[in-house]
Amino acid sequence: MVSKVAPWKAIYKCWYSPEIYREAAHVWRGLGYRYLVGVLVVLWAITAIHVHFLFNDLVEGYLKPVLNEMPVMEIKDGFMTIDKPYKFHEIKDPRSGKVLVTFDLSAHPTEPALDKDGIFLQAKRVIFHFDGKERIYDFTHVKETTYSWTYYIDNLDMARNWLGVVVLGAFWLFSFLTCAIQVLLYGLIGKVFAVFNRCRLTYPQLVRLSVVAITPSLIIDTCQKLICTGLPAWTAVSVVVSLLYLIFGVRANSIGYVWRLANTASGVQLEANPQSSK
Repeated sequence: MVSKVAPWKAIYKCWYSPEIYREAAHVWRGLGYRYLVGVLVVLWAITAIHVHFLFNDLVEGYLKPVLNEMPVMEIKDGFMTIDKPYKFHEIKDPRSGKVLVTFDLSAHPTEPALDKDGIFLQAKRVIFHFDGKERIYDFTHVKETTYSWTYYIDNLDMARNWLGVVVLGAFWLFSFLTCAIQVLLYGLIGKVFAVFNRCRLTYPQLVRLSVVAITPSLIIDTCQKLICTGLPAWTAVSVVVSLLYLIFGVRANSIGYVWRLANTASGVQLEANPQSSK
């Protein structure tokens, strides 16, 4: 059979068109994995670009400004000093103005209130306050250590440049393996649907239908990533959506459906040419 619909159009025709499911079953070859590879590459490329811009905004708008304000810290014999001429220094969130880190290296530092979140560094200890909980770490056993933030800033720049590539490569491969196994299982389930719909489809044909049937779930999942949200019980919902589209694809290839389609086409042809009945 000659293909009437380009396979890439299944990306949007899978939502509503019985024709693309008939094409997948009778015209496509193999298990439809080339189509699956293409869909996943496109969807993860979109996601990777989105992640790149989000992380770039986080690095430039928050992490780098905070790290650039952090002084070089040196701890020697249990006492901390910083490369600032003053002993009190605050680092604020560049977006909200909230104090994140407080340095108070005076002889008698002010004790922070427990309900005040943040990191409080004193000459002999560091105090962490988060959600009403307090943790204190002494510098007593630290002999000599220097903390400079240049290394972390340089690594943030490298991570920003490569994060999108890592997301595309690693997550695409994982999702392809997951989806490949998933459609093989759906192909077995499709055998049951085919029996009830009097549909003579082979296992490879049912796997190809499954590849098309999971496309709406993959697109919805990508949209959730782009808007940074998630539907409740999405894993279970995606399985149900995929199986419903698989049933839709099987019915599109059933004997009854094809027979009705052929009769409809013949009726239209006869009506268009009434002389043919004489």
